[in-house]
Amino acid sequence: MAAILSWLNDNEAQKWLNDNQGVVSAAIFLLTALFGWASGIFGALRRKPKLKLAIIPGPTLCTTFRAGSANSDSSLSGFSA
Repeated sequence: MAAILSWLNDNEAQKWLNDNQGVVSAAIFLLTALFGWASGIFGALRRKPKLKLAIIPGPTLCTTFRAGSANSDSSLSGFSA
């Protein structure tokens, strides 16, 4: 472990990683894809969701009030007189 850490702190390692960043990014991509396949996430994404739609009996929100000329408070009606 100490050898790996000393290699990562070395300028040679930084130069190698910069020169081979395409290889490193492809390796990270492949490792991520393999992990996703092993964990079963791809199979879960392929399954169709089972949606159940139903109509709720009765209204969920119902408010009425008169906002005509009889109401002089503009904050209630939304219209300024």
